[in-house]
This record gives sequence, structure tokens and C-alpha cells, in this order.
Amino acid sequence: MKTARHPDIGLFLVLLVLARGASAQSTEANVVTASADAFGVSIGVEALGVYSPSQVRGFDPLAAGNGRIEGLYADVLGQVIPYGPLPARLVQDTRIRVGPAAAGFPFPSPTGIVDFNLRSPLGGAGVNPTIYVGPYGTSGFDLDAHAPVAGDHCGVGGGITRRWDEFLPDVTQFTTDIGILASCKASGDSGGTVFYGRTTETQQAVLPTVYLTTVPLPAPVDAKGTAPTWARGTVVMTDYGGLFRLDAPAHWTLRAGLFRSEYDQPNAGSDLLLDPNPSAIAEHQYVSYADQFAGSTSGELRASRLTSAGARQHELIFTLRVRDVTARYGSFDEVDLGTALLGTRPEVPEPAFTYGPPTHDHTRQWTAGLAYALHWREAIDFAAGVEPVRYERTITEPGFAPVTERENPVLYYGSLGIPITAHWSAYAALTRGLEDSGLAPPSATNRGQLLPAGRTGQEEVGVRYTAGTTMVVAGLFSVRKPYYNVGNDGNYSWLGTDTHRGVELSLNAEPVQGLTLVAGAVLMSPEVAVGSGVEGVGTAPVGQPRDILQLALDYRFPSWRQYSLDFTVTHQGAVPVRLDDGAYNPAQTIVNLGARYRFSVAGHSATIRIQVQNLTNQKVWSVIDTSGGLVPYPPLHMLSGYLSADF
Repeated sequence: MKTARHPDIGLFLVLLVLARGASAQSTEANVVTASADAFGVSIGVEALGVYSPSQVRGFDPLAAGNGRIEGLYADVLGQVIPYGPLPARLVQDTRIRVGPAAAGFPFPSPTGIVDFNLRSPLGGAGVNPTIYVGPYGTSGFDLDAHAPVAGDHCGVGGGITRRWDEFLPDVTQFTTDIGILASCKASGDSGGTVFYGRTTETQQAVLPTVYLTTVPLPAPVDAKGTAPTWARGTVVMTDYGGLFRLDAPAHWTLRAGLFRSEYDQPNAGSDLLLDPNPSAIAEHQYVSYADQFAGSTSGELRASRLTSAGARQHELIFTLRVRDVTARYGSFDEVDLGTALLGTRPEVPEPAFTYGPPTHDHTRQWTAGLAYALHWREAIDFAAGVEPVRYERTITEPGFAPVTERENPVLYYGSLGIPITAHWSAYAALTRGLEDSGLAPPSATNRGQLLPAGRTGQEEVGVRYTAGTTMVVAGLFSVRKPYYNVGNDGNYSWLGTDTHRGVELSLNAEPVQGLTLVAGAVLMSPEVAVGSGVEGVGTAPVGQPRDILQLALDYRFPSWRQYSLDFTVTHQGAVPVRLDDGAYNPAQTIVNLGARYRFSVAGHSATIRIQVQNLTNQKVWSVIDTSGGLVPYPPLHMLSGYLSADF
């Protein structure tokens, strides 16, 4: 079960990851040249794609429990921005798997897969320091190192981050990130990795959020921190576990993963600005949270057997997935601070908050799976699987007896890939799932409540073209999930069924020497089928744009290989921000421009990277959650840079 985010992030990450990432930067890391498609990848402090870990086809895959670590199931808790959900010192890259990219994953998910790949400490000894500055007062360092143990078969590695972040003027925090990994590799691909990581964010400034229920969209204000100076929070994210693989006799492969993920908020807050009038004066409320916690133990045991018969390969897969989640939430105090003018910081004293007892939430889930795949070279790729699920959740609210909910669905999936010509292939897939529904946002009267799991479904068809360095993916998809939002009674609850139908496009190419092009588009038609007896709900789901388009170019000068320029433009369509569809955040286009200079330090490679975000100085609102929460982002002319070296 997913943990609380205050507020939940949603589409905000599409913009923010273009400005900031979360990991040390290898001198060779470049998301444009390393992208396999335009759907989403992050490497070091760079990120690219029309999707993100919190937004795939209009839904949140991590909130739905669709995280994978090295392809194995993991229930990853925690926020996705500004840093997370896994500690940065552990992660090599993160990739979004949809369409044909998800075909190699047994037991896929309707909402898409977020696959985290860990750093490898194997190989020769090395040190990778990174020093960075900007935007604004941001400064800090990352330091990663690894060394061999017992010859070339084992290695240990780790890193530390320490930084003072200023994401917007007066929106600051201290961040400390540590991680350690140890790996051993035996003959073939057998081996294992264990890891531990922790991210701590202290003195975390709260960013005010505007919510609308009956009024029109206000004019955007300057992107800066305007919450009361005492509005600060602390977040601690801890993740540890292990992954193991054994190549067994008779063509069997055994894989196992066991993970622990914790998200702890000793203190946090939400600064709410509600229904501003034509003079931009809003009702001002502050919600303070105490002792919010979620911890999940999860894992997967998988056995697969791959046999060959000429051009055909047969794969049989058995899996067992488990998760056990405990959570505390609901211990908060809401205070009315009067009114506030948007874009200004009110001078109000810190209230004496009084917190009530928390709600305790315990979820257990067991999933068994059986799948078969046929890989027939130049003929067909077919996969199908079935998954009986046992789901049990018990909620204990203060003063009430425990209430238990149970689900026992049988889930299934199937996929088909067929080559049409030497360059063209077609694919089709359907998936049925049981996914978490996230949690109630700060604007709801039941804020912080974890929502029940819901039945989900997805169908997709498409084509893929490959020729040399060029790859094109074009697909149609339809995804259905229960629709939760803040209703007229102020409660975040089920309001109907949310269906997203659309087209997704991806192009990777190198049209001329030195120029890499990555372009992507998502053109959706999201629609809510409102439940019987539900009133005041529009047919357009809150927080969902109909289109996202992105173009990224990276040009490395053929005669001066040490220099390169990069350009990214991201367009997002208009977004409904009221439950009744009565107000929309206008479409916006953000342009980033950057450069790299590569050189040597005592024979070791180094890179200087600079980037200007929001080059055209767009002054806009960004929608940060599925309840239409608005924050002023991005600010004007964000300049940042780093220096990284490999020793």
C-alpha cells in the first residue's frame, strides 16, 4: 500500500525531472543518447520522456504498486520528488516500461512498470565525484566509489550526497543520501547483490498549493516560497534488500528478491490556499502532520525454464510475490489562518498544534503466477499468464473496531508480437490487474487515508519500426481504473470509472552524424463514467492533460568531440483543475537548453555541464495532483551546472 505524499505529485514530475535529478552523474551519462524510446528514462541527474515514475498513460504506476528492481517485484514506498523514491546512491537508472518495452516482463501491470536498475560495484576500483551549483542557492556534492573484493568475482561500493537545495527562491532543504552495495558473481549469470540506502531531507520548506472548487483559474504568480517561515518538515526514506540469481541444471533459472522500503515523516505540513477571489485573496489553511509512517516488506521468488528447438524457444515461468505493509496516518491538525494574497508570504505566528491518535493500516497480499512464452524467430512472440491473488487489508481507526477488506481475484495477461517485414513488427497485449488507488490528498476531509485496491484493465496494439539507429513505436491503448477524487462532501472517495484511451508515439534517430533525436507524444482522450447518484462531477478527470509532446536533440560536434549542445522542448495540453471541469490550466511549453564540455584531469575523464531551464520565461501554474492542486512552477531562467569526473 502506498504511503502519503503531501501533496501527491502526478504530472508535476514531468517538468521537474527536466530540471533536477537524484543521482551522481557519470561523465558519460546522457539520457538523450542512452534512450531506447521516448517513454521515460533517468540516468544520474538527467531525465527524459513523456512519462515519469508518477505518470504513465495518465496514471501513477508507483502509487499502484508497480515498481520493479532489476525486473523483480518490489513495493517501493516514498515520494518521487524532489528526490526518491529509492535512495539516489543505489540507482544507476530508472526506465518506464510500456508497449513493446514491457513485452519482456512476465506478469506486467496495466498501469505500466517502473524498473529501477541498481549500480554495480563489480569491476575495477573507481571513484566518481560530482560538484554542482544551482539553481539559485543550491550547492553540494555526490561521491561514489567501488572496489573489487576476492578478485573479479565480488565488489563493494557506495556513496554519499550532501547538499543544500533551493528548488525555487525560498523553497529549500538539507539533503543527505547514503548507499552501500555488495555484489558477487559466480559462473555464468549466477550471483547476488545486497544493498542499503537512506535519504534524509530536513528543514524541508512547504510549498503553498492552490485548490479550486467554484472559482475560475487565478493569474499565475511568481515561482517562490511563500508559506509561513515556520512551515517545515522532515522526510526519511530507507530501502534495503537483496537480489539473487542461480543458473540451475536442466535449463532452469531461479531468481529471488527480498526488499524493505520505509517512508517516515516525523513532521510535515500542507499549506492550502482555497478558492481565491478576483483580487487573488484565498482562504488560508495549514495542515500539520505528525508521525506519518509506512513500511513495506515485499519480494518475489521466480523459477523459469527456457528450452530451444530449432528456431523456437519455450519458456515456462512460475512466480510467488508477497508484500506486507503497515502504515500510520491521520494524526494531523488543521488550522484556519484567515486569508492570504497569492504570491505573498503571510506573517502569522506558528499555532500550537494538537494531534489526534493515528489510524493503523495493515495490508497483506500474496500472488502466485504461472506463465508461458513462445519465442519463434522471425515468426511470433507470444506470452500468457494467470495470477491468483489473495488480498487482505485491515484498518483500525481510533475508537472503532478493526475493519477488514478481502479480495481474491484471478488476474491474467497475454501479449503477441509478429514480424511483418525485416524492419516492421506489430504487437498487441491485454492485462488485468489489482492495483492500489493511492491516498487522499491534503485538500480532502479524509486526508492521508489509504484507499482500497481496485480492479484495472488495459488493452493495447501497435507497430514498431527499426532500421539502424532509427526506431519508431506507434501504439493505441485503453486503460481503466476506479476514479477517486474530492467530492462535493469534501471526502476523497470513489466517483466512477476513469478510462484513458489514446495514442503514444516514439521516435529515436540519428539523422546526421553527431545529432541524436528523441521525440515522443501522448494524445489521450481521458473520460470519467460518473457513478450512479454522484453529482457535480465532470466527464474530464481532474489533473489529466489530453496531450504531452516532447522533442530532445543532442548534437556532438564532429570536429570538436569534447563539445555538445542539447535542446529539449516539452508541451503539455490544458488540464482540468476543478471537479466539475469548470476551470482549466492552459497549455504550456517549456524549453531547456544545455551544453557539455568533456576534458581530462590527470588522464581521467571529466565533464562540465550547464543548463538553462525555462529558457523562454514562461510564468505558469503546474498541476501537481489529481485533485487539481496548483503551484507556481517553473521559475524564470533556472541556471544550474555540475562538474563530474571518473577516477
